[in-house]
Amino acid sequence: QNLPPPPLKLLKLKSTRMAHYKGTVGDGNRAAKLARQREQQKAEFQRLQKSIKDENAGGLKSMDKMFKTRTNAVEDRFKKSTVGLVSAKDFKKARQIAERAIENEQRIRERAKKKIKKKRKKERQKA
Repeated sequence: QNLPPPPLKLLKLKSTRMAHYKGTVGDGNRAAKLARQREQQKAEFQRLQKSIKDENAGGLKSMDKMFKTRTNAVEDRFKKSTVGLVSAKDFKKARQIAERAIENEQRIRERAKKKIKKKRKKERQKA
């Protein structure tokens, strides 16, 4: 019944991370599993963070360009339409039309912001 000693390869630990842990095998396995989950979550968080940074690369500059020109266009149209008006009634009418156009632009802007927020929220929930 003299058996030869097992090869050294079988005696090596697979992971030296938890070598200092002094608990049961089940606890060690659970700790290793949680460590792997943390690593996966960290990688996913970094991926999501990078995607948000890439999405916001233009930042407020692009938003200003998108919406400022439209608002200015509405104001310019108002200015052009009021040149040469004779009565206050005509001016008020043109002003109401311009104010409605500005309100519509603001609604569109708010909807766009809400869509972006929803999209980001869904992406975060996926992660």
